[in-house]
Order: sequence, then C-alpha cells, then structure tokens
Amino acid sequence: MPAYSSFFISGAADSVAPLLKGGATPNSPMLSGSSMFTEISSSLLLIIGCLLITLWLVRRFLPKRYLPTGANAIKVIDNYSLGSKTQITIIEVDQQALVLGVTEENISLLHKMPAKTEPSEQAEAKSAPPSFGQLIKTCLVKSRNSDA
Repeated sequence: MPAYSSFFISGAADSVAPLLKGGATPNSPMLSGSSMFTEISSSLLLIIGCLLITLWLVRRFLPKRYLPTGANAIKVIDNYSLGSKTQITIIEVDQQALVLGVTEENISLLHKMPAKTEPSEQAEAKSAPPSFGQLIKTCLVKSRNSDA
C-alpha cells in the first residue's frame, strides 16, 4: 500500500474515533441547543426561499399554454348518470348551454339553449360565503328561538 493512502486512512480514523466514543474533536466545537435550532431553522428558511424563487421563475418564464388559467372556456353546469357508462352533461360555452349525451365511445349534442345569466350582484352574493358576523347573528337568532 502506498504511503500517502495509509496517511489518509490513519488521519480519517484518528478524526472519527473520538466521535464514535461520544466525544468531540478539537476542530468541531459542540453546539448548544439554541444555536443548533437556529442553524436548522435558517437552513429550512433558505430551502423554502429557494423553492419560492424557483416557483416565481417558472411562472414568470414558462409559456402560458403550460400553466392553468383562472377563466375556463368550458364550465360544467350539471351531470346526470343514466347508467354505469352513460350520462347527460350540461356545459356552458360562449353564453350557450349545451346538453350532451356522453357514452364510452361517443359524445353527441342533444340540445342547445341560451345560458342562464344572473345579475352580477346576485351572482356575487350567491357565490360569496357568509361573513363571520352573519354566522354569529344566525346562531344567536336560532338559539333565542329554541329557548323561547
């Protein structure tokens, strides 16, 4: 065995031996609990930061056709199953409601009608969940009515 390889092996064994016995080497100071926590949490924050930067870069520079969009061109209104592999589906496309018959092999147009349009205020009120204050008032009214 060459002399330089035995030097590296003996050097590595000398530095590992105290660690195996539970001691610390002179070159590696023992960390206290708070400094170890600080080191681990800062490493975790660094990793999360790198992930967020990568996400931002992907969203910024990736072509839009690969990213999902918020406004869908096709909106599924309702599904009704007729059997194990057949169903009737109502979809909305370009202010038109289409009634489709869907089977395992085929999709056929059954009916075309204008889409139901609701006033924007009613649609917002219908889609928005009730506020916390409204929920509390409803619960108080129900509890008062049940006590009376």
